[in-house]
Amino acid sequence: MRRTFGSRAENGASALVLLVWVCSLLAVAALFYFVFFQIHREESRKLSEEIGSLEQANTDLKAMEEEFRNVGLEIEQARKEFEKLRVLLPGTGGTMAVARGLTEAANASGIRFVSFDIGAQTELEDFMETPIHVRALGTYVQFSEFFSAVDRLEKILEFDRLVLEPHEISGTSVVLEGDFSIRTYGSVSE
Repeated sequence: MRRTFGSRAENGASALVLLVWVCSLLAVAALFYFVFFQIHREESRKLSEEIGSLEQANTDLKAMEEEFRNVGLEIEQARKEFEKLRVLLPGTGGTMAVARGLTEAANASGIRFVSFDIGAQTELEDFMETPIHVRALGTYVQFSEFFSAVDRLEKILEFDRLVLEPHEISGTSVVLEGDFSIRTYGSVSE
């Protein structure tokens, strides 16, 4: 017994409908896969960019941490250097010690003071400033030795308005008159 499902034309039409339906289903599946793949690829690209940004931010953060660490070290070094320099500031009675040191330097170099006037102290932010106005007589070599000796006093001194003029000329010897100001600095507690 042979079963027939319909005529050949009916079977062909059914097969065609089935084929169109399967092709449509495959097209929808392919379209779904393509859209899903594109979305996934776009998300992957965005995720990769975000990971790259985060890695760069992490690198930048580490660099900033290192820079802050270095700045902290520099601040600590500056603080230590400031304390070293602060030791050079004369303490109580320091201005008189500086005046004694200047007098000893003048005597050792052969300079003779014509006038030596200690001015009034001025309080600045963290220290006191005391001006000393000096007029002295001596040769160029003596003044050079005096300034070298003053440089070795290990105190913070600042020379201002140095003027050397001939005072007396005797044969090959020239005595100069020096007119200058020296500022010395001391601690506020002085």
